[in-house]
Amino acid sequence: MLFSSDINGSWDLYQQRLDKQEPELLVSGTGFKTDATLSADGKWILYTGTDTSISEIGPDTKKFILRIPAAGGASQVIGATWGFWPFNCSLQFCVYGEPSSDGKQFLFF
Repeated sequence: MLFSSDINGSWDLYQQRLDKQEPELLVSGTGFKTDATLSADGKWILYTGTDTSISEIGPDTKKFILRIPAAGGASQVIGATWGFWPFNCSLQFCVYGEPSSDGKQFLFF
């Protein structure tokens, strides 16, 4: 199971294996990290994050779409946006959405 928590004082990403007592820290550091999900091919953990703490997040906060290798490794930025919804993954694709800049449409990627 993938989840985010502030158990260490910042919102970080963790993995809880069924055969382990303690969660494994996957991504830490400054900023808010959430919405972790496994990619459709199982090779990546996708998540969203900011450069700011949760208490400073506002409507103009830039948000990032990031990934880390499921086998472990460094985070990579995939893209950036001002507002989006969490990822949803099937066995073939991962999808996320965001409102258009004029607020009249909702775009899916």
